[in-house]
Order: sequence, then structure tokens, then C-alpha cells
Amino acid sequence: MLRNLERRVELLSSIDDPKLRNSIKTDILDAYVRDNFKARRLNPDGSYSRVGRVEGEPEFDAQSFFCKSHAARE
Repeated sequence: MLRNLERRVELLSSIDDPKLRNSIKTDILDAYVRDNFKARRLNPDGSYSRVGRVEGEPEFDAQSFFCKSHAARE
């Protein structure tokens, strides 16, 4: 898969609305933290290591979760 890492632009913006801020934290960020499917963690030395599942923990893929959530809205 090709990635555009040299010509991309990333922006930051403050989120002032408390409801929206809470929604981003609970609906979006928490899903990415739970991801244990193909997730990688950035190590202090700049390398990446795969995030493993704890025994008995169900597999969770954040990308699939968001795709299914979006499809359910349509």
C-alpha cells in the first residue's frame, strides 16, 4: 500500500465544544486505543512494534468498526 508521507498536510485545531470533545475521546480515540488487529506502537527509539492481544481478549479492528458504523448510518 502506497502512503503519502512526503506531501501531506496535517492540521490541528482546538475543540471548544465539550460535547464534541467528549465524543471524539469516547467514540474515536478509545476505538483506536482498543485496536489490536494490525495496530503498531511507536517505540521511544523510533521503531514500531506490533500490539498484541491479551489472552482471551476479542480481536478489535478500529478501521472495520468505523466502516461498519458509517455503513449503518446510510
